[in-house]
Amino acid sequence: MKRVVGLSSPPSLNDYIHPNFSSSGILLSKCVEAFGLSVEELLIKHGKNIVSEQFHLNRLANAAIDIYAMVTVLSRATHTLNKNLASAAYEEMLTNIICSEASERVHQNLGVLKSGSKLKNFEHMRSLANDIAKFGGP
Repeated sequence: MKRVVGLSSPPSLNDYIHPNFSSSGILLSKCVEAFGLSVEELLIKHGKNIVSEQFHLNRLANAAIDIYAMVTVLSRATHTLNKNLASAAYEEMLTNIICSEASERVHQNLGVLKSGSKLKNFEHMRSLANDIAKFGGP
């Protein structure tokens, strides 16, 4: 799918993060881009009814939490490295680990939104939930 709104390539964070975090910055940029594309695709597909797509929104929320975590650790560690504080080496290593792990989770959560088998599972879970709500059980 071609990007409808926004940038044609991921934004560069090089002006905002310490140079030692360039690879983590690239991971974050790719996550932000993938998140934006996923949101666009879901809005195009579901429109106003997106509010009823709780399984999709849950995956988006989890991705947003991980993206936010990446931003915050990069911000804090950049400050630490720029000030050359005693914990700089430790925070640099921890930040790169957190960004790597979070990036994997973001792509996994967003990938589920395009997986035929996972989407089919969402349909089955919705059907079960509707039956339980309607009849008080299976």
